[in-house]
Amino acid sequence: MNISHIHQILRAQVKKASRHLASLKDDERNRILVKIARGIEHQAGEILKANKIDVSKARRLGKSEAFIDRLTLTKERISVMASQVRVVASLKTPLGNVIKEWKRPNGLLIKKISVPIGIIFIIYESRPNVTSDSAALCLKSGNATVLRGGSDSIASNRAIYGAIAAALPKNLKEAVFFVDDTNRETV
Repeated sequence: MNISHIHQILRAQVKKASRHLASLKDDERNRILVKIARGIEHQAGEILKANKIDVSKARRLGKSEAFIDRLTLTKERISVMASQVRVVASLKTPLGNVIKEWKRPNGLLIKKISVPIGIIFIIYESRPNVTSDSAALCLKSGNATVLRGGSDSIASNRAIYGAIAAALPKNLKEAVFFVDDTNRETV
């Protein structure tokens, strides 16, 4: 995927998805999150296969054991990833909360209310669980997200993103956008 194509998608499709996502009710976002958690569990085998590719590459490159541990996924760690998505779904909505309120001398009531930002671009490295954590937190807060993981975890990130994308409704497919290009110039 070239930079021009990514930019075009961000400007049109992700922006459109972010508006739709912001208009959803909290229970609708929660249902999507629960579906994502189930998708991660159902795709655990594929995620583990992809992760083996990343771990093997890291070993060949002589990465430290601490690095490899952060990179490595197991059935238990994938179960925790899915569980964390469910935890996010169970949280109180961060939207529509009155942060501050005051009355002007003329009687006009002013309220500062929490709303989605729109699109959040997240760059992360060798922790594949960040893919699902970031997507879940952004979806819960009504924000579309663009995820760009590092080259060390690209196969794992692709597999996790695949589970997330499969769970998204058709009109929200671009609400979580994965940049499948680890070239630094793309960022």
